[in-house]
Amino acid sequence: MNLARGPLHAMAAIAVLSLGLTGCAGSDSTTAGATGAPAASGSVAGGAAAADGARADLAAAAAELQKGNFVFTATGHEEKTTGTMHLPSRSASLVVTSPDKEDGDSRMEVRLVDEKQYRLLLVKTPKEDRVDLADLPPDFRSVYEALSGKFWMRVDTTKIKPDSRSRGMRLDQPDISGASAMLSTVVTAQRTGDVIKGTVDLSAVPLHNTPWLQSDITAMGSAARTVPFEATLDGRRRLTRLAVDLPATTDAPAHRRVVELKDYGAAKPTTKPQGEIRDAPEKTYDLLNR
Repeated sequence: MNLARGPLHAMAAIAVLSLGLTGCAGSDSTTAGATGAPAASGSVAGGAAAADGARADLAAAAAELQKGNFVFTATGHEEKTTGTMHLPSRSASLVVTSPDKEDGDSRMEVRLVDEKQYRLLLVKTPKEDRVDLADLPPDFRSVYEALSGKFWMRVDTTKIKPDSRSRGMRLDQPDISGASAMLSTVVTAQRTGDVIKGTVDLSAVPLHNTPWLQSDITAMGSAARTVPFEATLDGRRRLTRLAVDLPATTDAPAHRRVVELKDYGAAKPTTKPQGEIRDAPEKTYDLLNR
């Protein structure tokens, strides 16, 4: 039995509750009819005014996300995330799926309802790594059972480290897509029609509600300070798509992350899970805190 592979290794991947922000290229989705800052003119003054207008549009888009009422989908490096934030009902949800031929496909569903967090974890263990639960020590047995997808776990969020990848969702940080955190560090910006292109400084991005740890930013080196982005806005200056070309880290190659957003002001509340709910086994927190 190889405990370094199979469910425990896949759990390390699924515990990267990355909010879908470790993505590679996704589908191109734009909204027609947007109005905003005009394209930059040839003059320095005109170019500066256009850049300021583009920044103002991005700030407005970020502010809309902070209202906490939207749906998003993120595609990324070996991962896809869908999420809903409905601040009026103080609820939110995320579903993270990650295919892995070697260590097993994984799925994590997270619900935040009435200040309580629930997680459903499923890892499809490769046949060669499957074990008889009776052969496992009690601590490992509880983790394997937790990865079965057969029951929900009630998670004590005070046991999850604030600097871990799996720090989860917070109602006081309602943009669970992470897009507004990205847009808070725009370096350059120029708008043409619906689209604003430019660069952001990842080294200055607040790490909450993003998939990155400080070690990831450090691994990106100087490239983290000028990361290309492309934002698409609708006619009300709301973000519908954000694509970011991420530098390589120690855990992922350079790739494109795409977040698509919709249903502003029309998201549906998340409800408490149905079926069996157990308290998360203590050993599970070791994995969530990686």
